[in-house]
Amino acid sequence: MGVSEFVAGTGILLGLIVMAGLLLRKDGNRQANSLLAAALACNLCYLVLILALHTGLLQQMPGLSLLGFAYVLSSPLLYGYVSVMTQADFHLRPVHLLHLWPLLPIIALPLVSANGADLSSNGLEQARSGWPPGPLALTGLFVYAVSVIYLTASLAKVLAYGQRLADEFSFEESVTLRWLKLLVALCLLMALTGLLVALIRLLPGMELWPRSIYSSLTVIALYYLIAFFGLAQPDVFAGHREGAGSRKDTATASSEDDSADKQARWQQLEAYMVRQKPYLQHELRIADLAEDLRLPAPELSQVINRCSGKNFFDYVSSFRVKRAKELLLSSSGSMADIAQESGFNSQSAFYRQFRKVTGLTPTEFRRQAEQAELSSDTGADSP
Repeated sequence: MGVSEFVAGTGILLGLIVMAGLLLRKDGNRQANSLLAAALACNLCYLVLILALHTGLLQQMPGLSLLGFAYVLSSPLLYGYVSVMTQADFHLRPVHLLHLWPLLPIIALPLVSANGADLSSNGLEQARSGWPPGPLALTGLFVYAVSVIYLTASLAKVLAYGQRLADEFSFEESVTLRWLKLLVALCLLMALTGLLVALIRLLPGMELWPRSIYSSLTVIALYYLIAFFGLAQPDVFAGHREGAGSRKDTATASSEDDSADKQARWQQLEAYMVRQKPYLQHELRIADLAEDLRLPAPELSQVINRCSGKNFFDYVSSFRVKRAKELLLSSSGSMADIAQESGFNSQSAFYRQFRKVTGLTPTEFRRQAEQAELSSDTGADSP
């Protein structure tokens, strides 16, 4: 067994395990998991095609070449997965079948080329021959280009969703899609690398590394990323469905509030934050705070945005950082204890937000305060 066969076979086994894990999960979003499993299945088809090619099975069963058609749909399906994960009201509809369009050029290739995407030894050799590109080389360029387009759109969706979450949630790890952003970004990087390699291969004599090994390793890397990140999806939709008011609701609340009412609500909010200290709740949401104040969540969001110039996340973090500064000056507790007592749900979030607000890490802040106090005592003792 050669390297290509071993890599492809390992990828097939890993892919089946990850897909089973996604489809058999009883919790989480079934529609999202199904789309992600379908995207992985398309990648799996490509690995099966590579294995069949290098074992000679493709010569005996030419119909297996149809599996290559499915590979081009992996990035549109991943885009659908991202859409489900970032839009609480997203449901698959017939109009979404338009995203199958990448199949059309590949299916049409045999109609305009005598050999089509020839996967025989001669066809593979022609794909390495540089300029002008053969049908198989053009197919590879097209697949990578489609991947770049859809993955770029997916990353844009994730980034936009992260900003919306900041307007509604005061905690990060369990509600943001940081892992999904990393997943999509790395997939985009791999697609861009593949596209670059495919373009360089158009130059005569530029073989680089074996195409099948690179492609197989790319798919396997995707499987490992899904296994590490995707199977531990955070529960993001409970708060999102309650708290994420539509843009229309927000705009209406904004237009109906006059300046005096907004200022009164702002003073009510500030007094409540000081008196009740809701920011000490690790998983505070704007929906929770709005319920306590008996205000619509979109209206409260507008008050915070306009009167503080911050989103809900940064507004709550400012209170937590202030409390942390008090604890750093008055106690010798550990950073983990201070993070918990200040309302942060993790030490990493505490460090990140503290530095964002003060420009210092908590340790640097405490050290500077101790040095300032020591200097003050020394000055007072001197004659």
